[in-house]
Amino acid sequence: MKKLGILIMALASANVFGAPRFAADPALEVKTLPNSMKIAVMKNSEPPNRVSMRLLIRRGSAHETESERGLAHFLEHMAFNGTKSFPAGDMVEYFQRLGMAFGADTNAHTSFSETVYKLDMPEVSDKLLRDGMALLRDYCDGMLLEPGAIDKERGVIVAEMKSRDTNEYRRAVKEIRHYFKGSVFGDRMPIGLESVVKNAKREDFEGFYRASYRPENAVLVVVGDVDPAEIFALAEKAFASFEGDKNSPNRADSFGKLEVSEDAKSLIDGAELDADSVYDPIENSSKSYASVSVSKPLSGPDSLERRIEDARLQTALYAVNARYLRVADTPGSGVTNGSAGSFDFSRFCRTLIFSAESPVTERSRALAENFRQLLGVPSISGAELDAAKKKLFRQLESAISAKTTRNNRDLANEIVSAFSDGVVFTSPEDDLEIAKAALDGFSANDAVELLKREFSGAKIKVFLSDSAREIPQAELEKEVAAAFAEAKGSLHDPAKFAPSKLEFSKFADPGKIAKSSEVAELGIKMIEFENGVRLNVKRTDFRKDEIRVKISFGNGLLDIPDGKPEYFAALYALTAGGTKFQSAAEIAAAQYAMKMSVAAAIQGNSFEISAASDRKSFADALSLAATMVCDPGFRADGEDSLQKFGEAFYRDYAANPSAKMTFGALRFLKSPASKIPGSHENFKKIKMPEIAAWLSPILKDAYMEISIVGDISEGDAVAAVAKTFGALPPRERSKKNPFAEIARVPEGESVSLEYLTKDEPRSVAAKLWVSGGRQDMRKMRAANVLSGVFDDVLRKDVREAEGKVYSPFAYNSPSTWIKGYGLLIGATFVAPEYNAEILGLIEKCAQKAAKSITEDEFERAKTPILKEVEANMRKNSYWLDAVLNLCQAKPLNIEMAKTVKSGYAEVSLEDVREAAREIFGKKPYGIAIMPNAKAE
Repeated sequence: MKKLGILIMALASANVFGAPRFAADPALEVKTLPNSMKIAVMKNSEPPNRVSMRLLIRRGSAHETESERGLAHFLEHMAFNGTKSFPAGDMVEYFQRLGMAFGADTNAHTSFSETVYKLDMPEVSDKLLRDGMALLRDYCDGMLLEPGAIDKERGVIVAEMKSRDTNEYRRAVKEIRHYFKGSVFGDRMPIGLESVVKNAKREDFEGFYRASYRPENAVLVVVGDVDPAEIFALAEKAFASFEGDKNSPNRADSFGKLEVSEDAKSLIDGAELDADSVYDPIENSSKSYASVSVSKPLSGPDSLERRIEDARLQTALYAVNARYLRVADTPGSGVTNGSAGSFDFSRFCRTLIFSAESPVTERSRALAENFRQLLGVPSISGAELDAAKKKLFRQLESAISAKTTRNNRDLANEIVSAFSDGVVFTSPEDDLEIAKAALDGFSANDAVELLKREFSGAKIKVFLSDSAREIPQAELEKEVAAAFAEAKGSLHDPAKFAPSKLEFSKFADPGKIAKSSEVAELGIKMIEFENGVRLNVKRTDFRKDEIRVKISFGNGLLDIPDGKPEYFAALYALTAGGTKFQSAAEIAAAQYAMKMSVAAAIQGNSFEISAASDRKSFADALSLAATMVCDPGFRADGEDSLQKFGEAFYRDYAANPSAKMTFGALRFLKSPASKIPGSHENFKKIKMPEIAAWLSPILKDAYMEISIVGDISEGDAVAAVAKTFGALPPRERSKKNPFAEIARVPEGESVSLEYLTKDEPRSVAAKLWVSGGRQDMRKMRAANVLSGVFDDVLRKDVREAEGKVYSPFAYNSPSTWIKGYGLLIGATFVAPEYNAEILGLIEKCAQKAAKSITEDEFERAKTPILKEVEANMRKNSYWLDAVLNLCQAKPLNIEMAKTVKSGYAEVSLEDVREAAREIFGKKPYGIAIMPNAKAE
């Protein structure tokens, strides 16, 4: 009988009885070494001749003791501070010489239940494979953990703590503590405790290292253009000698126990509210936030039954998500964003969460909406569920289409996640078949019953965050009860959520082509239609079933009237105002089941409407973008969304030092653009008709150039544009100011900015040197290589030598819209008390580079750039943003693309030395962004 049972199961898994296949992707080969370490290899050829390696250790901060808090993460840092084969100071430089940039290609992360080391090799060679294996093998038991290196790294980690100690991070800690009460996670954040970081001894590191880094906890993942047999042979040779320390017992997955509820009924099923509620005050918050969640222990190992349940749950939640979208864009809803989702957390539990955001002080409206969505689950219709099924199937079908062009890095990370979470890495084809089996006959009533079960037997957790003061617990509970009562008495009319279709402008006859040319060596087709619209097309095979579009028109920042810097943010009216045929809410609902997105933005000297889609949705995405141009709505029902967006935007600008830095460089231009983004007070005065009066003539008449790249033929792209944009009325045939000439303030000037915070312990220190524009390509490329040299000097002389900052960086930014202008920037987050000192150190590092750049420093900066250039050539984003966009108005884009490989190869050491003397010989601009509890 036992053999018969096994046979039946085998036949079922082979689909004889119609059951979908549940097994590992056949393309992933896995072997277990005698020491219990697993080796997983997948042959993949995107990009060609490259390979990604990952070493997973299935242990993290949740495996620490109280006295070890932070050691898992600290240990990850120590991996870069010397191993048996790669002494301290040699490892980063060694791999730079081979073309791997520190941070981009050699990196690591630590989470609650895993530590992962990452190598992304720029080519497949025997040397790189062996060296990569040797380094990852050293990480297993060969870290030197020298006391001097440990002491040196303490300051870097403390600086990292402070740079990440934001209100958002603090909120995340409180959420984790709340959602997973009864577990260790809230007291085991990976960054750890400053007291442990400052005082841990070498033997403390050794104790955690030996107990956690064991072969049974380790998985080597290799994905790339490799021979699996060769990789297995190399891996077996390298890792067979890895043995666990017999005197150090393995750390167990002992994460605690979740709170449960005795009530078998759920809120959806009419249960009374019995919630555990927490409030998090953030005085400088840009929005309020509310969530309602439940968490339950994971129910056994990964299985076909669990995957079927997952597909059904995802579909049910998609139906709820569509409702949130419709509400968020509805005037007067009080909600700016909302979603329903589920996730498995660190091999511990599954969490379902309904969450929403509202303008500051309106957290109760966000919370009431979450309750309203929960209580409204029984009204989910068959049509809504069908739309949700369509969305899931569309995603899975697209994943199958894109299977052969999946990126090595992404695949390696996904495989690591599967091993870390203890789930099977299945193929896209099997995922689709499982979803089909799961959803065959799955009804709206089934979806309702499923969500009822998920929200029963677990403690309801309510989390609120807002700008208000601390709230006494009794007052908070009253507020939560009031929001629940409000929701029960104001459920949405289900008819509001009926699926809709996109409506488009009635375009004239397809436009005719006036001119056509091509750049054969780059595979680019360039068209000019009779109405003046330009089109650039490049078909690629890097990412199957991916198409990207960029519609550039007008003059961007240069079209913003003097005295109206708030128009920068007010461009959101183009989205919030919908079209003449549909509101923004109706558009969002109609495109929800499709794989497409359309958004608007302002760049230096152009406005942009960007779209991304699969092949099925391409025509609709393009038609929607054309309708936004031809028949923009600027509807009154979008006013509420516009003002909610503005409030969040300006509050974030006031409280976010990164947002301050984004606009900081504009301060050095003698231009109205230097006043951007303006003030919230002025933004509040803006109404839809004002923005319509400003944008309508630009949309109607301004020069327009469309670029399309991806998995689409030239003929299909040209035909689709001819039917839409090519059919518009005539417009300007040439672009004004492809490169603007704008005066600057005298070099050497500095600005001191402030961001609003009560107690965040971080500031920004930045120095900016004028480096020149894109017109002199050789100088521009030399400056880019120089920025790589400078970045490495900052790493060694500021991060490692001083230990007061975590991640200083440098980059060169040649302007795409100002003639002859660019900035070479060195910057970092730093504790406020060290800001002036670090500004001086950044400048000192620049002067060091101006005086001397060695051959080795030059090669370690240039080689990774050459490898990055090769990688970029196989990215749709590179071709769209750097080459095709406005290439007819700016032929320089084409010339740069033609010579990008040879141009960087020709950059010499003397070119870079000359660039250093010229650029760093100037006085830099300075930006200091400091915290201030009273900043405006």
